Amino acid sequence: MPPSSAARLRRRQINFATLRALSALGRPRNYALYEDADLALQAAALAHGIAESQTFIDGNKRLALIAMLTFLEANGFAVEASDRELAAWIIALSAGTTPTELAELLRARVRPLPR
Repeated sequence: MPPSSAARLRRRQINFATLRALSALGRPRNYALYEDADLALQAAALAHGIAESQTFIDGNKRLALIAMLTFLEANGFAVEASDRELAAWIIALSAGTTPTELAELLRARVRPLPR
């Protein structure tokens, strides 16, 4: 039995969502290779890509924040900022904050993790 139009549409939506997510996950590498970006800008590009891609129905900004903090932690750094500040930074992405502007905020607050 051929798939219904609704099923085909749903598969297409899932495929587009997957492409948007993969695009966002590739941003740190692209920034590193083509813009010689430091870790702060790479993390900001990752957060921006996830927050603005609207891959999921809900939780894109929350995922962007967790991904940014995890990316920095995996690379040996932590952000010294309150939850309120972090939330404001991520919400500001929806208001037009660029990855470069977010990276400036991060650079002022990123510290190496103790070994």
